[in-house]
Amino acid sequence: MVAGMEQLAEAVAFEPAIAASILKIANSAMFSMPRKIDNLSKALVLLGLKEVKKLVNAYGITAAFSNINPKVADMDKFWEISVDCALICL
Repeated sequence: MVAGMEQLAEAVAFEPAIAASILKIANSAMFSMPRKIDNLSKALVLLGLKEVKKLVNAYGITAAFSNINPKVADMDKFWEISVDCALICL
């Protein structure tokens, strides 16, 4: 499993924004680690694959929608409706 995390860390390192987000979350007060985590593999282990997958998906979706012309779609309204739908589904 550790070798798998190291391979995943190498892949994630190709996208600096995602890598930085993972390290930022791993070093947040939520985890209150005694030392700063500066190794992406350790951060991935700490967060877990499920949470990292959610983060990567959120990043990808945000990037995909970031270039939409505001005249074509009101993205603020789109996200508001999307969150409302998700809350209703809970």
